[in-house]
Amino acid sequence: MLLGFELHSWETAMIVSLIVAALAAAAVGITTWGALKLTRAENAERAVQIAEANKRAEEARLALAQFREPRSIDSRMIVVYKSPRLGNSRGDGSTCSARGL
Repeated sequence: MLLGFELHSWETAMIVSLIVAALAAAAVGITTWGALKLTRAENAERAVQIAEANKRAEEARLALAQFREPRSIDSRMIVVYKSPRLGNSRGDGSTCSARGL
């Protein structure tokens, strides 16, 4: 007899403790499995988002490179506006002229 309990009581307490420990270990295993599964799913989703973001970034880089390329201006398409209040240097009274036409 120990602490007022017989051997049979201690054996029963030990078995109950082992069952509780086994249930706790199973709960830990299940929650770990669930966390890993969700983490993998989120990582896959983030990989898709990163791939889309990289694609948009590459498109933006190409657009910027295209924007930075030297451009030529067709002088026939330039329209010169002259204010009617200030007049124009040609003296013909026109307020808008297209060069080259």
